[in-house]
Amino acid sequence: MMWLFVKIFLQNLKFYSELKGTPFASSIILGGAGSFAAFLVSGLTEWNIGDHEVITMVWFIVGLNYAVYKIYVK
Repeated sequence: MMWLFVKIFLQNLKFYSELKGTPFASSIILGGAGSFAAFLVSGLTEWNIGDHEVITMVWFIVGLNYAVYKIYVK
């Protein structure tokens, strides 16, 4: 599970570095990476993976970053 989280975070940083020149896309991806980092930090004190509302929002933000990257790369 930890490998998955590290891979997602590194992928978000890769997306940001590739779309740095696009203001709107880079802002969305940077915000998504920041919120994912906040999720990981808050997981140190609570069990976030089992909370349905929290994990749904996390997967939505991860999917949003992938979708924005796919749209702007094409």
